[in-house]
Amino acid sequence: MKIYQVNTTTDNKEIATNIAELLVNGGLSPCVQIHDSIMSIYKWKDNIQRESEYLLTIKVNGEMIYDVKRLIMENHNYDTPELIITKSEIISDGYAQWFTEYYSQ
Repeated sequence: MKIYQVNTTTDNKEIATNIAELLVNGGLSPCVQIHDSIMSIYKWKDNIQRESEYLLTIKVNGEMIYDVKRLIMENHNYDTPELIITKSEIISDGYAQWFTEYYSQ
């Protein structure tokens, strides 16, 4: 079963949790994982930045991608949040059934 995973990061655990709960409770994603304490190193306004961040992995069907983007943009604390989409495939029959049932509720 083909799905998408959307990744975004934030430096604020409350923001990460809020976005995850809004996505799941709002019917946009059946599952959001929050990975704790990743280190991001990037260049911003000509300076190298080092940040401890939370990575959200958001599982979504293709129909919900732009709604997920809108919700993240409205609730994120960064001016330019990372939004990266990866095509994925569920290979577990039970997980695929659970994923499908979430969207049919």
